Amino acid sequence: MGRVPIQLDNIVVHHLNDEGNTLQFDVDVTWDGACDIKAKSKVLPPFGIANIELKGRMSFFMKPLSNVLPCFGAVQYSFTNTPELDLDFTGMAAIANSKTITNRVKKILDDILASMIVLPNRMLLKVDPSCTILDAFVPPLGIARITAIRGRGFVIEKRGFLADDVPDVYLEITLADRVCKTSVIWDALEPVWKESSDFLLCDHGQIVNIQAYDRDPEPYDPDDDLGSVQITVGEIILAGQGEEVELELQMDGKGTDAYVAIKCDVLRFTSSPTSYHKPLEHA
Repeated sequence: MGRVPIQLDNIVVHHLNDEGNTLQFDVDVTWDGACDIKAKSKVLPPFGIANIELKGRMSFFMKPLSNVLPCFGAVQYSFTNTPELDLDFTGMAAIANSKTITNRVKKILDDILASMIVLPNRMLLKVDPSCTILDAFVPPLGIARITAIRGRGFVIEKRGFLADDVPDVYLEITLADRVCKTSVIWDALEPVWKESSDFLLCDHGQIVNIQAYDRDPEPYDPDDDLGSVQITVGEIILAGQGEEVELELQMDGKGTDAYVAIKCDVLRFTSSPTSYHKPLEHA
C-alpha cells in the first residue's frame, strides 16, 4: 500500500449530551498513497494501480468512557460522506488512461466503501473484550424530512423543425444510501411538488444531493439532465431557519439559472410512549 503516511487535519472535538459517556471527534483524512496494487479481471488482462488519492472527513466515537486505560471500551469510525477517490492505472496501455474503466472501478470501490464505512454504516473496534454492542451503540440524530417544494427557471428546449419541448421535471434526492424521487410535473417551467421524503440522519454534515431531470417518455431515451446541487443538512437548517431554501442548479460547474426550493426538518427519536399522542418536535 506504499510508504506515504495518512495526513490528518482540522480535528474538531464535540461535546455530546449523553452524561459524558461518549467522546466524538471529526477529522479530515487525506491519503496520497504511492502504492503498487495488481488487479485481475475475467474480461480484461491484468492491470495495476500505481497511485490512490483519497480525501474525506471521518468521525470517531469512543464509547463507553471509563477511568481505566485505554479509557474507552470501543471505537466506531466512518466517513461522513463518500470520500473523493482518484486512481492512476498502470499496465495495459489500452486502459491506463481510459475514463470508462477508471469510472467503473471507482464506482465499485465507492459502493464497497459506502456499504462498510460511510454513514449510516460504521466500523466497530472493541478495545475492552467485555464491551457489548449495546454499550458502544451510538444512536442516529433522527430523521431528516426533506421537502421538495417548487422549481423555477426551467426553459423550453428548441428543436428546430420539431415541436418545442416543455420540460417534464422531477427531482432525485439522495442522502447517504437512500434515493427518493418526486413525481413528474408534466409540461412545467415552474413545477410545484410539495412532497416530502424521510432519511436517516447521523450527522449534520451529511450531504444532500438534488438532481433535476426532464422525463423522456421514450423507453430507450434516457432522461435529460437539468442540473444538480449539493448541500449539507446543517447548511439547509442554518440557511432556512425552519423555512424553505432556494438553491441554484449547477451543470459542469456553472449555474443554470434554474432553481429548486426545499425545506429540511429534523425529527428527533424519543422513547416516550406519549409521542404517539402529540406532534414530533423539530430540531
